[in-house]
Amino acid sequence: MPVAVTSATETDGRIFIDRQSRDAYRALTATAWRDTALFSPRERAALALAEATTRPADIGAQDAAYAEARAALSDDEISAAIWVAITMNAFNRVSVMSKHPVHRDPASSPRE
Repeated sequence: MPVAVTSATETDGRIFIDRQSRDAYRALTATAWRDTALFSPRERAALALAEATTRPADIGAQDAAYAEARAALSDDEISAAIWVAITMNAFNRVSVMSKHPVHRDPASSPRE
C-alpha cells in the first residue's frame, strides 16, 4: 500500500518518500498517476480510493473510486487503502495544526 500512502499524503499537500524504497521513482510520480503507465490497474484503483478518501466533499469521485476499487481489489484491500489514507491524513492534520517542525535529514543534504 505504499503508493496509496504517498497519494494520500501528496493529495493533502505534503509528501513522504522512503528514500530506501525501490519504488521511489513511482512514489515521486504518484501525483501524476493518471498521466503515467507506471501503475497497474490495482494500484490505480488504490490511488483513486486514497485520493477520494482525502477529498471527502467530492461525492461523485468517491462513488467512482469505490466502484473502481470494487472491480480491482478485495474487501480487505479496499478497507486497508481507506484506513491507510485516513491515518496518513490524520497524521498530516495533527502535524500542521501543531506546527510540528520538519527537520532536514543530514543524510539527504548535498555533500560538499
